[in-house]
Amino acid sequence: MLVEFENVGDDARLWIYQIDKNLTILEEEKLLNQTSEFLVNWTAHGSNLKAAVSIVAHRILIIAADETFAGASGCSIDSKMAFLREIQMEMGIDLFSRNNLFYLEDDELKIEDLNEFKNKLAQGEISDETLIYNTTIHKKGQIDDAFLIPVKNSWLMRLIEI
Repeated sequence: MLVEFENVGDDARLWIYQIDKNLTILEEEKLLNQTSEFLVNWTAHGSNLKAAVSIVAHRILIIAADETFAGASGCSIDSKMAFLREIQMEMGIDLFSRNNLFYLEDDELKIEDLNEFKNKLAQGEISDETLIYNTTIHKKGQIDDAFLIPVKNSWLMRLIEI
């Protein structure tokens, strides 16, 4: 069951996918439409999942499932992954790369390879106050407070020695 993103509760489970290129308006519309079509019929053990989709900054796909309605199961998650693999092949995009980091610089979305970001941070080209998109959040209620955060408050600091 597809609902508007705003209509899933704060406890809704999130899956966040970084898109490896800026989508055109038509590509974004296609991704939203096809994902919405998938979510209309997305089920777990025969029960419809209450789900929503959103694209942030033309580069980040978010799928939410309100598990108070019905919980996502292994099979339903597998079907979502199969759908996403198909759509990325069809559209020529990569949704599964974990080597890129999305951040804001002068209010503009930037993408950087994780190792290059680490180097820029160590050299002072990027500040620990730089805002990054935290794709590790897993509940919709975290979007307002934990989705766009300073590097110094992120998981990234555990991996970087400056």
